[in-house]
Amino acid sequence: MERLFCYSRFHREEFVKTYPKRSNAASTFSRVKAKFRDHVRSRTDVARKNEVLCTFLAHNSCCWVIQSQIEWGMEAEFWPNEPKGEELAILPLQRKGA
Repeated sequence: MERLFCYSRFHREEFVKTYPKRSNAASTFSRVKAKFRDHVRSRTDVARKNEVLCTFLAHNSCCWVIQSQIEWGMEAEFWPNEPKGEELAILPLQRKGA
């Protein structure tokens, strides 16, 4: 910790360029671990790598859906009042105020 502090004090320009990247990566890993747990269940190396990549793909998809809802002003309807059988396999999105 002391080395990082000294580096940040004496190499300020380099530190300011790289620290936000490290901070964003640490934040992303923390969110993924909180959402999907921090264990990998696969046994082989290839399967482990694919499982981790799929976990990050799922995380990016969740972020994309949330961002789209905010930008487009849409709301997800999780429990419709009148279910229509098997038709509702995909969650319908509705604009706010519509």
